[in-house]
Parts: sequence; structure tokens; C-alpha cells
Amino acid sequence: MEILENTLPILYHEKEFIPDSAGQGEYRGGFGARHRFGAIGSRGMWISAVADRTKTPADGLLGGKPGTLFKMTVNDREMPTKDFIPLQTGDMVTIEVPGGGGYGRPENRRQELIEKDIEAGLVTG
Repeated sequence: MEILENTLPILYHEKEFIPDSAGQGEYRGGFGARHRFGAIGSRGMWISAVADRTKTPADGLLGGKPGTLFKMTVNDREMPTKDFIPLQTGDMVTIEVPGGGGYGRPENRRQELIEKDIEAGLVTG
């Protein structure tokens, strides 16, 4: 984050795991992450999100559930990927990196692992 802020005219406001973004499974998938930053330069700039998983989430395996999709918004408006988008000073960009698919049947996940995820705020129940 600090490297990006030192090399680009942006200021990070948020970087966190996205609750419920990991595919359920005996072994859950990896959690997606939310990055939220503002354009702070004195001039406009361009952003391009070259990303996959915008229409089809990562599949789960052997009964695991799929993860979530990639999403990018500018000022709360959903933006296309694989395109160049102009940003003006003050624009807020939110990028949601997708979660991974789970492995194995969710009902086989150990209860103590479920409780740890809930306690950590990674899943809502």
C-alpha cells in the first residue's frame, strides 16, 4: 500500500478481507480483498483493471462452493474491466478482488474452524 501511495497519486482509505467472499467447503477458499483509494493528484489520471473472474467465479472442488466475483467501482458506479477509465482528483475507486472456491463439502468443515472465522469477522454465520 505504502509503495503504491509513494509512486502513484492515490491515497488508500481501506484494505480489508471481504466477509463471506471465500467459497464454503471443508477447506474454505481464500477470502477476497477490498481496496478503496482516492485519486489525489493535481491532474487527472487513467486506471485500467485487467482482471478475470468478472462473470464466472472460481469453482469449488469436490462439493466446495464457488468464490465471489471481481468488481470495480468509481464513485460507487460499477466500471467495466479491461478498459481505460479516466479519474479526476477526488474520485474514489473500490476494487473487490474475488474470493477462491472451497474444497470438499461445507458440512464437513470442523465446527471450531467455523467459529474462528465468525469470531474473526470473516464469515457472518
